[in-house]
Amino acid sequence: SVARQKVEEAASKLASLRDSDVPDEYLYIIEDKASEVLDVSDELEDIEKKEEEKGFGYKIRLFLGLAKKAEEVEIKQLSESKDKLKNSIETLTKLIDEVPSDVAKAILKEQVENLKNQQVDIEVLIETKEKKAKGWFGVFG
Repeated sequence: SVARQKVEEAASKLASLRDSDVPDEYLYIIEDKASEVLDVSDELEDIEKKEEEKGFGYKIRLFLGLAKKAEEVEIKQLSESKDKLKNSIETLTKLIDEVPSDVAKAILKEQVENLKNQQVDIEVLIETKEKKAKGWFGVFG
């Protein structure tokens, strides 16, 4: 999905700072956050795969109210992913002021914006799943 690709892109841009003149104490934090962001990417990929596997039988179960649990589990996963992103965004935002390199500042700023957009995408996904979990949303659509 677009969301997952954007998250991966953010992680690789953050990782690219390893080759810059950013001091090690900042790199350590940046790499930690890049890894956290990649976890989110993996989680989004898992949910994407599950979405693709939801065929007609799933729609019937949804109609019968049996798929609610599955959606609730995914909503929980997505909420945890969103929290991880929030944590990464907060940490990286603080670093923007501290990092001495202008290039690094620019990359961090850009990726923080990128991750904020991904947060919004995840929120939309959560809302869609919450509607589905209620049972009557887009059952046969």
